[in-house]
Amino acid sequence: MQAMKHFGLWPMIMMMTLSVGIVNHVIIVPLLLDSAKRDAWLSVLVSVPVAMLWAVFPLQGIVRSIRERSFNDWLNARVPGVTKWVLILIIFLMLAFTCFHSLVDVVGFSNSTYVPLTPAYVVTFLFLALCAYGALAGLRTIAFVSCILLPLVVFLGDFVMSANIRHKDYHFMLPIAEHGFGSILDGGLYAFSALLELYMLVLIQPHLKGRMNRWGLVLMLAFLALLALGPVTGAIAEFGPFESAKLKYPAFSQWRLVTIGHYIEHLDFLAIYQWMAGSFVRISLTLYLASELMFRTDKSRNYGIIGLSILIGIAAYLTVERQLFYRNMLQSYFHYSGIVVLLLTLILWVIAVAGGANGKEAEGGGKQHDQHGRIGNEDKHSELQSESAGLE
Repeated sequence: MQAMKHFGLWPMIMMMTLSVGIVNHVIIVPLLLDSAKRDAWLSVLVSVPVAMLWAVFPLQGIVRSIRERSFNDWLNARVPGVTKWVLILIIFLMLAFTCFHSLVDVVGFSNSTYVPLTPAYVVTFLFLALCAYGALAGLRTIAFVSCILLPLVVFLGDFVMSANIRHKDYHFMLPIAEHGFGSILDGGLYAFSALLELYMLVLIQPHLKGRMNRWGLVLMLAFLALLALGPVTGAIAEFGPFESAKLKYPAFSQWRLVTIGHYIEHLDFLAIYQWMAGSFVRISLTLYLASELMFRTDKSRNYGIIGLSILIGIAAYLTVERQLFYRNMLQSYFHYSGIVVLLLTLILWVIAVAGGANGKEAEGGGKQHDQHGRIGNEDKHSELQSESAGLE
């Protein structure tokens, strides 16, 4: 097994911004608008404080405990084998579904916009082959590619936001809580689930040179929440709360309003770059993490990436043509995945706290053992010197 190649915090932040950002900015927007209508933006705000508390305490506690060890090794030292594999299986299934739904979304978007005559299986397996190649290249490569892709994604996002200001009427966002707080809380579950995808930091931490502090996690969550707030408020202000709830891709529909002057329009092709960049990083990242979670050697991990890619590609191709079934599946997943991640991280946090004292004792015992070993070697060396001096 090759030595793990570490990378810094900034590449990790850019990678997670693209991966989680595509969910906040695109995938959950229609779910939020359908659930909370004009109060969808309040659903995002309601989810942020809870997500920040989760990041500051359970997530930070787990990351601090793991340090530079792999997640598997960390669990091996703290829980029985059965418990370990139950936890790993839950995380693996979530990563696999994340990869699956991201692929279905990008293929569905491609076939309904810029390549409508291209067979779905061609788009599916070509894009998946590119993502699998990125996963095979390693997490460090995915992180560095994100550093290249993200700046233009952010620039284009600011551009579409600014270009459509003249089309926006923010009076559509009022009155607040017109239909009560039930729909706001229901929509908040979608936003909460999207923000809690930062749980992947638990698996990424062993690859990092440093560790995110609490303020870093809070700022990162705040930025990701803004990525959800922007297209939600933009869609409501531009199309109204009820018309925007009917749109399949509200974020993409905002691009169709963009014009430069009187003669330059149809700039919605720029949204393709944003969607492809985020989806590529997201699918490559989840493929790599899922295979690393299940396989220990580089060779088996590569086979795992290829095998998982084939299975997810077949499942995605069979689902693309069944959009109503997929929509219900996606709603159910994001409605409950945040709660599952919350409970899972709370369990891992308890494991980290309970195993902290034992870990320190083991570490202290190792240091004492090394110290006694060095003293013993020094005594043997001095005895050999004394014998050699006596012979002389």
